[in-house]
Amino acid sequence: MKIMAEGTEKVSILVISKNAKNTIRRLLDSITVQTYPNIELVCVDSSNDGTENVLKEYKKNSKIQFKLTFQEPKGCGAARNTAFRNASGDIITSLDSDDYIPSDYIEKLAKSFNQKNNVIGVYVNGIIVSSAKNTFSEFIKLYEDITLFKDEIFYDKPHKYLMATRREVGEAIGEYDENAEVAEDLLRGKKADEILENYRSKGYVFETADTCFTSERQAHTFTNHWKKCMWYAKALVNKDYIKSYKKDSFIKIGASIYISTLPFILLILPFSSNNTFVYGIVMAPFLLSMVYLGYKAFLKRIFTWKLIVLPLYVYYRAFFTFIGILYNLI
Repeated sequence: MKIMAEGTEKVSILVISKNAKNTIRRLLDSITVQTYPNIELVCVDSSNDGTENVLKEYKKNSKIQFKLTFQEPKGCGAARNTAFRNASGDIITSLDSDDYIPSDYIEKLAKSFNQKNNVIGVYVNGIIVSSAKNTFSEFIKLYEDITLFKDEIFYDKPHKYLMATRREVGEAIGEYDENAEVAEDLLRGKKADEILENYRSKGYVFETADTCFTSERQAHTFTNHWKKCMWYAKALVNKDYIKSYKKDSFIKIGASIYISTLPFILLILPFSSNNTFVYGIVMAPFLLSMVYLGYKAFLKRIFTWKLIVLPLYVYYRAFFTFIGILYNLI
């Protein structure tokens, strides 16, 4: 493959959206004021909450090339495939509907591609923020801060993401699983890693752009977060996910089953045994997992009274993930 720097190569910004009326305007506003002269916005929408009307409005008034496709909800994988097929840019980047970017974001992201002929991908810093305004959302944020990164908190801190590649990279990796409604990136991840390593071995390089995107996680409530937990369970029972992440998926499935059924086990035990040792064996995994979460919080310097109540959220999450597993298996 021959790659040539051409000054201002075309950048395709891929966006998929579903019921994003609370954030889509902010994203579109940040895209339409980009200083880079050669961009196209490729959006695939599956909304029924009014997001589609916002997109039509922006397309009508847009001064940049705006390709808009509406399709029935088929999952993130199918939407990402449609967006990529519709893109015509030399450089491909993606943004989520709850992201927003500074006006020179694409200009800085494209700079390395335009100046060097051996750059195949560009990393960009991203900051995840939370719009949590209620106590329940704060527990979700606390849990994710503790668990989602090994050594650093997840929110309000820049982390590096591969945000742009040449079109040839996406073509080499291939399409997303059309049946994957969740974790489509993970299912495609192992092949992507192999392809990227192959490019590195041939002398292509990845650089880091001096810019940053922001992604705002929306607030959740006790009465609606269970839907996300059940949605996440779709990945855990996907045979391709299990095949690729066998150990990880078995641990998550096992933990969800154990934690969600623990209260019922403890209710039954008095009728079958009064042995303290049996109670200890049953409770040990849960207690050890809570100690582990506390240890990780300590290492990340997270100190809050909410840690005391965090086990209740862990149970909530595990219970509805377990229900989601049963629902998807049935």
